[in-house]
Amino acid sequence: MTQNSRQGRHLTVWTASSFVVASMVGTGVFTSLGYQLKDIQSVFPLLMLWIIGGVVALCGALTYSELGAVLPRSGGEYYFLSRIIHPSIGFAAGIISA
Repeated sequence: MTQNSRQGRHLTVWTASSFVVASMVGTGVFTSLGYQLKDIQSVFPLLMLWIIGGVVALCGALTYSELGAVLPRSGGEYYFLSRIIHPSIGFAAGIISA
């Protein structure tokens, strides 16, 4: 018995954003929060630090999205740094992050 039904593959903005957040956050949130609460014993400053960190991460994500729109080629950070600064910088970044 064969079925030839093709499902359309598509990602909504919500699904794609969820994938990105899940890959960025990982389990570090759950392991580091206890240490942070031990050192910073007030909830409000800790919450403000998390919000500031989120804004900084959002700025980085928007920067990479703009770079990806301007330089639409595979290679990621290596390609961006090789084209913008110098190929040896792209190579070094690739070796360090591997």
